[in-house]
Amino acid sequence: MSESKSSLAKRHWRCRSRRRASPLQRKVKRLKKLVPSREAVGLEGLFRETAEYILCLQMRVKVMQVMVKVLTAPDE
Repeated sequence: MSESKSSLAKRHWRCRSRRRASPLQRKVKRLKKLVPSREAVGLEGLFRETAEYILCLQMRVKVMQVMVKVLTAPDE
């Protein structure tokens, strides 16, 4: 029993369409790659981790800005 090319192509297309992630799922997956997480968390936990990570990055930027000011200040 062999299937025709068209029936194989249709079955392949149906399998691919079932596996295709929604735009939201793709964005969540991308966010998971960007945000370092200590453990596997749900969507709510991912958003919490993201908020904490943003605050951490903002603090790092402020610290580096202060360091630049201190290190580039003219000697008195």
